Amino acid sequence: MINIHKRNIVLLVGPSGVGKGTIEKILFESKTLKLSLSRSATTRKKREGEINGIHYFFISKEEFESKIENDEFMEWNEHFDNYYGTLLSEILLIFSQGRIPVLEVETYGAKKILQKYKDKKDFNWITIFVDPPSFEELENRIIKRGTDTKEKIAIRMAKAKEELKDRDLFEFKITNHTPEQAAEEIEKIILKKTMG
Repeated sequence: MINIHKRNIVLLVGPSGVGKGTIEKILFESKTLKLSLSRSATTRKKREGEINGIHYFFISKEEFESKIENDEFMEWNEHFDNYYGTLLSEILLIFSQGRIPVLEVETYGAKKILQKYKDKKDFNWITIFVDPPSFEELENRIIKRGTDTKEKIAIRMAKAKEELKDRDLFEFKITNHTPEQAAEEIEKIILKKTMG
């Protein structure tokens, strides 16, 4: 049985386009794991079909900056002129529901979280870096999305190259050959780290 009193947190990290979201969908279907995605707060505009409190917490720049001043974020970052951050209150809410929070963050955010909490025993971190099968495959996946301009793809690829350099900061590394295989490996890691 999973020990929810350990205050486990899964930190799922990897470059944009590596397939974290697809892997998570599979993991969230698991009846054994009891995972919940920690929704981030953001100042960016809602996209069509997005719902406040489901996809993100959409807040104003002023409200976000107030939360920064009040130290309400585990981590926050500015990305493409918008703020994104992980609210501590969201993590505590997930714990109160007897579930394990999953934070899907960029490498920079993950490093900030681990630096901020490394000496504290508040949480049991399960840090997992998701690798692409190859850099070329990562680029193909981003192109196939069809959501970015060539310029944005170039920016994402340059950022991915930097993020891949930090992979050894994370306890576990898995390669996403297929979402099913990656999810199976991650489920085994989480079960091993949370049992007892």
